[in-house]
Amino acid sequence: MTTDQEFSFSGWRAQPDLNRLQGDAGGRNLQPKVMAVLCSLARQAPRVVSKEQLLEDVWGETFVTDEVLTNAIWELRQALGDSARHPRYIETIRGRGYRLLHLVEESVEESAGPLPRNRGRGRWKIGAVAVSSAIVLLWLATHGFDSAAPPAWAPPLEPGTTNPEALRSQDRRLSAQDLYLQGRFLLTSGGQGGRQRALRRFAEAVTRDPSFAPAFAGLADAYPLDPRKRLQVAARTAARRAVELDDGLSEAHLALARVLGACDWNWPQAEEALGRAIALDPRDARARASHAALLSLRGRHAQALEEADAAVALAPSSLRYRQVRIRTLYQSHRFEAASDEARKVLGGSPEARFPRLFLALSHLHQGYLEAAAGQLSQLRPGFGHPGEVGYAYARLGDEAAALRSLDRLLSTAVPSPYQVAQIRTGLGDLDSALEWLERALLERDPHIVRLAVDPIFGDLAQDPKYRQFCRRLGFEPTPSAVI
Repeated sequence: MTTDQEFSFSGWRAQPDLNRLQGDAGGRNLQPKVMAVLCSLARQAPRVVSKEQLLEDVWGETFVTDEVLTNAIWELRQALGDSARHPRYIETIRGRGYRLLHLVEESVEESAGPLPRNRGRGRWKIGAVAVSSAIVLLWLATHGFDSAAPPAWAPPLEPGTTNPEALRSQDRRLSAQDLYLQGRFLLTSGGQGGRQRALRRFAEAVTRDPSFAPAFAGLADAYPLDPRKRLQVAARTAARRAVELDDGLSEAHLALARVLGACDWNWPQAEEALGRAIALDPRDARARASHAALLSLRGRHAQALEEADAAVALAPSSLRYRQVRIRTLYQSHRFEAASDEARKVLGGSPEARFPRLFLALSHLHQGYLEAAAGQLSQLRPGFGHPGEVGYAYARLGDEAAALRSLDRLLSTAVPSPYQVAQIRTGLGDLDSALEWLERALLERDPHIVRLAVDPIFGDLAQDPKYRQFCRRLGFEPTPSAVI
């Protein structure tokens, strides 16, 4: 089967050269990358194809997040009329990848054997990290541009610059400080793909100046802290290197606190690192907001609110710090105050989705169901926080919408067990919720750190298993606590 050869499976005919699926009910046009995902699955059907292999086959060297693959699978299922929970065509294999459930019939035209994969050097990956952070950074820095156009995560070119070689020249003119500042900007304001572009800037900065501690701190902040051990090791290595290079740098201790908390669940040391960061720079709004978030997770809501207020006072125009304040109020069960704060934010930024979601949740916990439904209806389909969205729909009695949220969540390559537990709790299936929470602990789901203070699990507050889970995280359960 060649790259553009037609093939059939279970009543469908795929035409890769036309990016089209033809079935009994008519045709479906697919995006080229979605068709490429289908072709990759078809080559090995019905065997499982790993997420990494799909990313390599379809996107090659271009760095894309896992969510891009998740969306492609979702679009493919939509075209096929398929479901993640009850798959007829594409099955998610937890922790491994996806598989096409049906054998493929190739076109009767001449076949050249198995469909070849892209022969590029592979998707840009963050590899395993040795003790020396230089190995990580060297690996990152040596993956340049080999294609005719810069990859999706490349930084913007100067006006009139259209080719990768010019981009390299542009980079060479930048100092480590310039690259670091660009990385910080991309990390906070880069939009979709900003994190990946920031990673490249920070990596280039540390190769430009291996003694520049802020770049190592930025690198540690840019790594996504998910269950993949190699990313956690990379983030930890970069953060510790930043502290070694400059113990008096506030953001180095802030980066280390992020790793100690999110990766290691070592809350006392994380708080100590945050205290050091704030002592070095009391006017660092990011450190104050991070401290607020940590204090709230530990059930110290009054102190958390003081720190959140400090962050907002230092950066009053920052939506991010206002959101920290909203969540702090919400996790302390001050739902009316959380609603008021969310309304204030929405008054100036009506398109902001996080405040609207937490306004809906706060209404829901107060029993204002109609108001909650009204806010929820203004969130676009596919908005993040599927666990909380699905929970809200379930509590409003819209089981079909809750199950759609669950279906989309389970369609992801690595579904969040914690978010599944949130939806199961909303549906009233508490035994299933506890099973998913245990999975979240075992898989070190990043969302699990909110367990002890998440109002969604208030019905589980007295359950022995729930309380045991909280203690395994290093917290005392306080899902019903108020200031």
